[in-house]
Amino acid sequence: MHLLWVNLVTDGPPATALGFNPPSPDVMSQKPRPSDEPIMTKWMAYRYLITGLYVGFATVGSFVCHYLAQGVSLHQLRSWGKCGQSWSPADGVSCESLFQGAGRELPQTLSLTVLVCMELFKALSAVSVDSSLLTVGPNQNPLLIGGVALPFLLHLAVVYSAKLGFPGLAKSFGLAPLSLHDWQTALKWSAPILIVEEVLKAIGRHHNKHN
Repeated sequence: MHLLWVNLVTDGPPATALGFNPPSPDVMSQKPRPSDEPIMTKWMAYRYLITGLYVGFATVGSFVCHYLAQGVSLHQLRSWGKCGQSWSPADGVSCESLFQGAGRELPQTLSLTVLVCMELFKALSAVSVDSSLLTVGPNQNPLLIGGVALPFLLHLAVVYSAKLGFPGLAKSFGLAPLSLHDWQTALKWSAPILIVEEVLKAIGRHHNKHN
């Protein structure tokens, strides 16, 4: 359900809005592309690989670090899906209470939120392929602002659905409300994707300039 939520709700509106991006400000100074150049160039593939690696690292890392802060060891985390006799309680807390039912709701909510925020940050950065976000900001495409705001509000509605009078909605996703500290943690993991994108854009501009 989390994957469907990200693919259909979080990615759908921003992807549609990105189709209305303005042309790059330096489009007329760029060299014509070869007629046989593929849409997915090697450089673009490398970019997606690098950003994808960070997205995976941050999504899993936020989940793992939550448990490490609870006193759970990496060895115990490797078998988090099953609780056996070899489990030694962390600070008197049982394996079931940490990894099953309500005990798993907060870390997986945190992990999903990190992923959602990164996808929305990436969408805001994608107004231009190579121009810096400081040069060509999301304000250049007003539809993108709405395309990012809508899925973020929907995500908030699901996370805090219990407070809105629909507790079954969050339960169906296995989610729990996030505190201010949880949001700070989510931003610490998700916001660096903007730095990754800016570095890759700078490399892309250098690559285009010398080719």
